[in-house]
Amino acid sequence: MRIDYYHGTLDRARLFASAAGRAHADSDDAPDPDQPPAPTDPPADDTETREKKLLLISGRLNVKIVRIEKYLTDPPHYRLITTKAAIDLGEVGNLIDQIQFRRKIAAAAGRYMAGFDKIAWPPIAQLLLDVCEEIPVTEGTIAGRMREALQGYLKDRRPRESWDAMVTTGHPYLCDDHVVIALQDFVTYYNATYLSEQEASRGLAIKLKTIGAYDQPVNRRMNNGTRTLKRVWHLPPNFIKEEQAEDTEEQTA
Repeated sequence: MRIDYYHGTLDRARLFASAAGRAHADSDDAPDPDQPPAPTDPPADDTETREKKLLLISGRLNVKIVRIEKYLTDPPHYRLITTKAAIDLGEVGNLIDQIQFRRKIAAAAGRYMAGFDKIAWPPIAQLLLDVCEEIPVTEGTIAGRMREALQGYLKDRRPRESWDAMVTTGHPYLCDDHVVIALQDFVTYYNATYLSEQEASRGLAIKLKTIGAYDQPVNRRMNNGTRTLKRVWHLPPNFIKEEQAEDTEEQTA
């Protein structure tokens, strides 16, 4: 690529990285006290500025990006939404590292993204960070979606008191006073149900924690007498009770 191409990329990145409504630079001449102050442009609207940056990034990457979400977990979790798919990026490195970012785009959106020179990429990476929309982890966001998804999952795959089924097929298991699930089985269900919100195992694992679920192995004896240790996700003890209560209400309605 030509060096003037890189200069053009850097100039455009700097242009949109600044506030669109910044005031004009002060003159070297002292202001006339008898003259009213010169009017300044109104501050740029955050949404408008973000949209301009998204257009710039989309043009440079040849991928139409609708938005980038930054979930305020610890550490933050990122999702990128294009016109083709929702891509679970995970931690920030997958957003700003060019190689990891290109792999994520190719895997989820089926789009090959050409590489950039090491001089041209940093301004683009900064723009990717600039356009992120921060989303607090509240009951109404991630936790709400997880409860909705788990409700459908447990209705589709009713928990059983069968450790064999959990070990062999990942079927939800009634473990004492709560339900445990196999993460990969839930990931398969989630991605088949929410086609526009494809998630990797790590992404769903982080989101499951927002409802109080936790990851811990269970050691149980199978029907053939063999003891088997399997790492599973434990749902909150009251979760199955809430779902059972909803089922009872539906049956009596």
